[in-house]
Amino acid sequence: MTIAEFDLEKTWWGGAGRRGRKTTEHAWKIPAKELTARNYNLDCKNPYEEKVNHRDPQELMAAYQDIVKKLNKAQAALKTELMACLKGKA
Repeated sequence: MTIAEFDLEKTWWGGAGRRGRKTTEHAWKIPAKELTARNYNLDCKNPYEEKVNHRDPQELMAAYQDIVKKLNKAQAALKTELMACLKGKA
């Protein structure tokens, strides 16, 4: 790691004028009582982390195949329309 990789944190921390800082998905506050209860363990999960919904692979594949069928149908309809429009203008 380089010191430049901490630029976001340094900007957020703000030095002496840090009263107006806001929490973001990269920087959040944890109450001192919570840290004390955790025995000062600073390894805290990001509260802004999005949860990933892992679904059944077969369900995902079926949904993907349905999308591909709809896409192929739309492409065929577009091709038909374009051919009809260009039929007499070649």
